[in-house]
Amino acid sequence: MIARYLASWQLVLCASPHYLQQHPINNLQELAQHDWIVSKDSVWQTLFQHTALSDIPCHRVLHCPLLLACRTLALAGQGITLQLAGEIAPYLQSGELVAVLPEISLPRYNLYAVTRQRQLPAKVSAVLGLLKDCFQEA
Repeated sequence: MIARYLASWQLVLCASPHYLQQHPINNLQELAQHDWIVSKDSVWQTLFQHTALSDIPCHRVLHCPLLLACRTLALAGQGITLQLAGEIAPYLQSGELVAVLPEISLPRYNLYAVTRQRQLPAKVSAVLGLLKDCFQEA
């Protein structure tokens, strides 16, 4: 198996402006008092454990099966979620989502394509190149 690097995206803690108006957040410790929307994905749980957020006892947590569902609930004002910057860039630019405590150092998420062999057909190489370009732009 060959892992081919495609992109590296920053993780962003975010919420809707409506949620933040109702529940302002001024520091890291206040996050324990908030509603969390978290993916059940083991990758996200592992990433969450390796951040400054792991020491915060979060009692109000909604577990979702998909990041898209987490983002949808955050857009609806239901709480705070951890998302990939490339995925939510349009929502941050439009103001539908707001980065929460952007000064917190969060890890980057590396994205790879895994292939069975080093030599690839031209079609597969072209698709991987296109994916890499798309992910870099996001």
